[in-house]
This record gives sequence, C-alpha cells and structure tokens, in this order.
Amino acid sequence: MHHHTRSSQARRVNTRFKAAIWSTLLAAFLFATAIAPPLVRSDTSVPDVRAGADLFLTDCAGCHGRDGTGLRGPDLTRGIFRHGADAAALFRTIGGGIPASPMPGALSMHSEQAVWQLVAYVQSLNHPAAPTPPGGDAESGKLLFETRGRCLDCHSVGGRGAFLGPSLNGIGLLRSAASLRLSLVRPSAEVDPAWWSVRVVDAGGAVHVGRRLDEDTYSVRSLEGGRLRSFQRAAVRSIDRIETSPMPAYDDEMTPAEIEDLVTYLSTLTRL
Repeated sequence: MHHHTRSSQARRVNTRFKAAIWSTLLAAFLFATAIAPPLVRSDTSVPDVRAGADLFLTDCAGCHGRDGTGLRGPDLTRGIFRHGADAAALFRTIGGGIPASPMPGALSMHSEQAVWQLVAYVQSLNHPAAPTPPGGDAESGKLLFETRGRCLDCHSVGGRGAFLGPSLNGIGLLRSAASLRLSLVRPSAEVDPAWWSVRVVDAGGAVHVGRRLDEDTYSVRSLEGGRLRSFQRAAVRSIDRIETSPMPAYDDEMTPAEIEDLVTYLSTLTRL
C-alpha cells in the first residue's frame, strides 16, 4: 500500500515537472515571438504606404530625415539594415526598437497595423538601383573641409575639431550623397531637433543664444559657449526657439565642383 502511494506520488511529481518544463518552453517561445506576429506580411498597397508615410514624418523623420536619407539615424533608402531587411525583420526592429540606442519601439505607442504601415513605407523607400556615388575628388574635398570650409570650427572627425555641431564620424555611412549635398547648399532644409538653438532675453534685457538642450512648461536649458545655462520662463522676457542651422550655405562660397569634392570626402567618413 505504501509502495503504491509512493509510486502515485512519484507519477504526479513527474507529471507536474514535465508540465512545468513545457510551460517554461512555451513562455520562452511566446516571449521570443511577442513582437513578430506569426502572420508575417507587409501590405504595400498605396493607402498603407501613405499612412506609413504620415507616421514616419511624425515619429521617425527627426532621426532619419523627411525623405529617409538620414540625419542622426541611418539612411533608410539603401535597403541595407543591420537587423535584417525582410518584412518580419523590419517589423521586429521598428516595433521593438534597438536596445542601447535612441530608437524606441513603435509598439509602445502604436498598434501592430500601424507598425506594418511603417514597414510598408520603409520598404517603399528602398531604391532597386544603387545610388550614383559622388563624382568629386576626396583629397581635394578633405583640403576644403580643413581649410576654406572651416568645418572643424564646429564639427569633429576622428577626435579633431570642435563640438559646436554634430560629430561627422560615420557620416558617410549614415547619410546619402544627396542628403550630404543638400546639407551643404541648404543647411536649414533638415535640422536635427537635437541641434536646434534657443534665444533668451533675460529680465535685464541681455540676450543669450545657445544650443537648446531641453525645455518644459516652466524652464529651458541651453549650452552657451560651453556653459550650461538654465532659465525659468517666469523670470525672463522672452524665449524663442531657433530651428534653422547656423551653418553657412556653401553654394555661396564654393563652385559646384568644389561642393562635389566636399561631398565625396564626407562620403568616405564611414568609421563610427
């Protein structure tokens, strides 16, 4: 009788143990596929692409540019993605975000349908033919960059230069030649919000202009000549955001051939 009871108990324990294992495996599977629905599809119909374009302009253009050719984030028009280029991989990347990067997961803000719309739009940006590489001379462009262009007065490359503007390390990987060319001839066409400025007139009438770091209902912080400043809105006369770029338009200073040389040099900066 005791032997029979022990055998029954052993069977029950074994059954519970197996059930626990299967539950653990099922939970792991569900977790691994949580942001990749089993029905992997990308509806690239015109309405979905248009809806994805609207979402992209609202949520993604600040990093990837209004046309997807890159700002802080990489150029999305080349069809080259580190985490996979098929629809399922794009859904996982867009939906779940990229850990240890500024890119959040869209599923924390939008529905699965909206993420698929973003996937459809990103896929529509991919050009089947490789973009034509710039046709200038990289060595001449480097000389212009370091001398007449005065680029190192604001930007840094490989540890050289200043930090008044964004680092250009890896810019050739992140931006297309067309985007680089646009930034040289129309620098205010697309300005990364991280590099907007702010103009503050304090209570005494003094004017302070610096890089806008953050702001809320009550205050604004800026970086002015390397000095961190904080202003309470109630204690100043005015606060104005400046969304244009202080960078000069180089088509006023350089010939088209020289601009092409500069674009060609910047395209060679692929080390992050």
